[in-house]
Amino acid sequence: MVSLKLQKRLAASVLKCGKGKVWLDPNETNEISMANSRQNIRKLVKDGFVIRKPTKIHSRSRPGEPWRRRGRGGTRILWMRRMRVLRRLLRKYRESKKIDKHMYHDMYMKVKSIHKSKAEKAREKTLSDQFEAKRAKSKASRERKIARRKSGPGEKPSAPASAPESAAPPQTAGMTESGLILFLVSRAGKKGKK
Repeated sequence: MVSLKLQKRLAASVLKCGKGKVWLDPNETNEISMANSRQNIRKLVKDGFVIRKPTKIHSRSRPGEPWRRRGRGGTRILWMRRMRVLRRLLRKYRESKKIDKHMYHDMYMKVKSIHKSKAEKAREKTLSDQFEAKRAKSKASRERKIARRKSGPGEKPSAPASAPESAAPPQTAGMTESGLILFLVSRAGKKGKK
């Protein structure tokens, strides 16, 4: 293959761009290799054998989108916007005599904390929901375990009882769940020894 280093340099000079931006037609390498002056390169440019590549575009629309991390406003700006909206509303109510100046002052002071308390309440709700789900799951698994132990090793367990104390033998009345489990385990061990 013929070296087109000189032609590329001359083309970059003629097209007023870098060597990386210059495209030389790979099908016309023999024609291009004959060109050894700027005049010849200009002719090749005119014929379309040498082209300046278009500039690459890096769009800035994505980072500006509101759901992207970099496009979001700062938390401080969001807070200020929220406060201004509520304070404007209070001012409007005071001017239209819907609230008096004492009520206005009282609400003005409360406006700031309402968002904090709302966020705190939402956080507490999610935590309590998670805790309830965990508790229900552990209770169901405990009932399944008790039913499995009761049915024995060879039999299939029946549906889990809703109240394990009522289904237990009379000597287990008044026992806690953990005590009941220990009792059932010890009974299962005795059955295996016989």
